[in-house]
Amino acid sequence: NTVADHTFTLDLVLKDASQEHVFDMGASDVVRSVMSGYNGTVLCYGQTGSGKTYTMIGGSDYGSRGVCPRSIKAIFDDVSTNADRTYTINVSFIEVYKERIHDLLDPTSTEDFAIMDDAKGNTTIRGVHMRQCAHEQTALAALFEGNMNRTVGDHALNANSSRSHCIFTLYVTSRSRVESDSASIVSKLHLIDLAGSERLSKTDTSGATAKEAQYINKSLTFLEQVVMALGNSNRSHVPFRQSKLTSLLKDSLGGNSKTTMIANIWPEDRHVEESLSTLRFASRMMKVQTDAAVNITVDPATQIKQLQRTIAELKAELQMQNQLMGKSHISYEGTVTEDERFEMEKLVRGYCVGSVPEIPVRSLREVKEYFRVFKSINEQKEAESQAATAHAIAAVAAAPSANGKTSMPSSQQTQRDKSGKVVLPPGVAVTQPPSAIANAGGAVDKAGGISVGVAAPCKSLKDITKSPTKPGTGDSMSPN
Repeated sequence: NTVADHTFTLDLVLKDASQEHVFDMGASDVVRSVMSGYNGTVLCYGQTGSGKTYTMIGGSDYGSRGVCPRSIKAIFDDVSTNADRTYTINVSFIEVYKERIHDLLDPTSTEDFAIMDDAKGNTTIRGVHMRQCAHEQTALAALFEGNMNRTVGDHALNANSSRSHCIFTLYVTSRSRVESDSASIVSKLHLIDLAGSERLSKTDTSGATAKEAQYINKSLTFLEQVVMALGNSNRSHVPFRQSKLTSLLKDSLGGNSKTTMIANIWPEDRHVEESLSTLRFASRMMKVQTDAAVNITVDPATQIKQLQRTIAELKAELQMQNQLMGKSHISYEGTVTEDERFEMEKLVRGYCVGSVPEIPVRSLREVKEYFRVFKSINEQKEAESQAATAHAIAAVAAAPSANGKTSMPSSQQTQRDKSGKVVLPPGVAVTQPPSAIANAGGAVDKAGGISVGVAAPCKSLKDITKSPTKPGTGDSMSPN
């Protein structure tokens, strides 16, 4: 039972199309969206010898330019026509050969580059060479230079067969010339020429070339597994880390990117099996959903400069308002001088005793300093009060009573709680404002404006009515 009819659902079929038509229909929208801040990917898939490199790079003449050089021209055309923004464009060119990443713009490098995720979850390659391009010609030179450094070989189906997967990437950063903000739009465009799948029986390869084919077929198998997992809503795990290629395509296939795949087939009867396999893969790619969004970043250094400029403008405007209202010599920055602090402390002390009806406040800087002065005065008064209390208690404790003994045991003379405040012993009272209080033993003490009295022990209500005297007079306070 052989199936004779095959149906595949695709977006577009291009037959005998020109390079320009392929770009306009298959890649132009993705390339234009990159200039608006979206990430984009255009990848070419198919069997070996089906024309993938020709589609992406092009032929020897200008009219046969492929997707990559046409994308570069489209980007720099947009840069030249958009005068409201300033652009910075960098390019990189890598290949994945036998599960190792090689930098095609720095072929002498022997580093095994690591694939990493940045703080925002975007896939990056640590250490790869980035070349800044101010003009279209510079970017085209980087493209052709890297293409010359690719690993190629020959076999029965292709005399110039790519033996690696190649990714040419343009990184676009733009800032507004009109709006003075620190926001930048950062996007990237991946242009991918995948190595073609091979059947060793048809390519007639052996040795090192056959070994390369095994690596190519293995990585494409992992790529298909990833695509199948992404197209299955019931799958919770996507095996991106199975190979370098799938790790690099994590953003392009399942993340923040607008992605287009161009499937190349070889329309000959002897390649029908490979063509059907390519079309099945293309149909599975149709089920993959990405989540593209504009990439806006904020440069901390630029934002700091912008905030400093805004603060300076606001200060100048505030000074202008003060001059119009007749206010002058008002400072809004810097520390308070010693002379200013002295005057402020004098105002606060006068306000506390009632000689100053109100304190004039002209800025937030003065408000903060007045609070510091209030706190300092309060702490000073509390310290003086504690010292005077301790001194008064010690004086009263040491004063002789009528029987020639001290008024309280030495163990009760000065005690403090956990916070350091003096704890008054039983029978000791501290009153304010100052006055002289005669205790039952005849001892009177005035210390630092605080009066301290020590009551003698009493046994009955009669002792209480006979002993007390009026403060400072010695007269009896008996109700009779």
